Amino acid sequence: MKRWAIAVLLIAGSARAEVLTLDEAVRTAVRVHPSLQAADAQRDAAVARVGEQYASYLPSLNFNGLGRADYASFQVIVPGGAQTANPMQQTTFSGSGRYSGTLSIQQTLYDFGRTGWQVDAARRSAESSGADRDTARATVELNVVNAYYAVLQSIELEKVAEDALSQAQQHLAQANALFKVGTRPEIDVASAESLVASAKLQLVHARNAIAINKVVLNAAIGIVRDTNYDVAAVDQPPIADESAPIDTLVLDALKARPEYASLRLQEAAAEANVKAAHANYYPIFGASGAAIASGTDSAPGPFLDFYAQLTVTQPIFNGFITRHTVEENEALARAVRANLEALGQTVRTNVATAALGVKEAAEAVEAADAVEKQAEKQLAMATGRYQNGVGNIIELVDAQAGAVTARQQRVQAQYALATSRAMLARALGRTIVSREVVK
Repeated sequence: MKRWAIAVLLIAGSARAEVLTLDEAVRTAVRVHPSLQAADAQRDAAVARVGEQYASYLPSLNFNGLGRADYASFQVIVPGGAQTANPMQQTTFSGSGRYSGTLSIQQTLYDFGRTGWQVDAARRSAESSGADRDTARATVELNVVNAYYAVLQSIELEKVAEDALSQAQQHLAQANALFKVGTRPEIDVASAESLVASAKLQLVHARNAIAINKVVLNAAIGIVRDTNYDVAAVDQPPIADESAPIDTLVLDALKARPEYASLRLQEAAAEANVKAAHANYYPIFGASGAAIASGTDSAPGPFLDFYAQLTVTQPIFNGFITRHTVEENEALARAVRANLEALGQTVRTNVATAALGVKEAAEAVEAADAVEKQAEKQLAMATGRYQNGVGNIIELVDAQAGAVTARQQRVQAQYALATSRAMLARALGRTIVSREVVK
């Protein structure tokens, strides 16, 4: 219900403003995304299990009440009346009632650390679930940011397509004018018309891409709504130390990545479970006592009785379950340590790949800027040559196509760099937007 209420508020707010910001998108996703709600539930369940284990430290108090009624029948002989000497038999019922109540208490005194290790394992598991929730949040945040960048990129590509259509229409007008005065053949008009048709088709694809990417953005946020909204442009600043050596970045990532923290906590929980399993070899010392009140309908009482006792429970043979439990938990601990090693290698790969991706994307932006400037220059030259009767329509169409491609490449390179930086921030375990936004 909370998720849908927030979604409705977001839709109502966007209906007024018609502009979605990146901060708003991330903030909404953190509040309503189903995967984060599931992570919250898992974390809360793990916290509750800590209380379950801690309950073994506390005494157990129970009450048992009993009420009982006994009835019996027997035959009695009744003497006959005055007119007969024969006696008569008569059935008679009798009954009695009794009651009792027992208030008992049990307390474990010492169990060789069994309860303590179980509580510690549960606490570590709860902390691991909290780290898993941070991992889920980081994944949702990255998905929202990437989807948001995809919408911005498609909007920029739409502008490129609109400019391309406008230029194609200008070239068509020039070809028509030159054809009418007899300086250009009719094939030039046909070529220009083909260029206009192609530009219109690209514009259709660009506009449809915006709608599709908004659908993806809605899914990344975790809401159901239409695509009738705009998105605000955002700055794309560089990541701090993005050019640092890979080893330095990996060390930073291992300290900050919630996945690594989760596995370290799982390792601690597994080691505590091993120690708790070993404790099952040893006895449990306990104490118990009870207060008993009882009575009957003939002697209502109540009569009170008390007792207290010390107990020692020592497993002698339980089908080797303790040994197998120890072996199981030792194997689980080895598995967690192996997962830690594998995660370290994965983190190194992720960081190195993301850092190299940022470097490549930054260089691609510079190259795309240069290509765009050169393509614009060639288009201006081809346009002038065509107007002056020196160039031909093929040269102009090629220059136009080259300019459009160069603009598209520049936009794609720009947002590839933004996406690469978001991936690097995620690989390093850093937030992509401000910490206040994702709380």
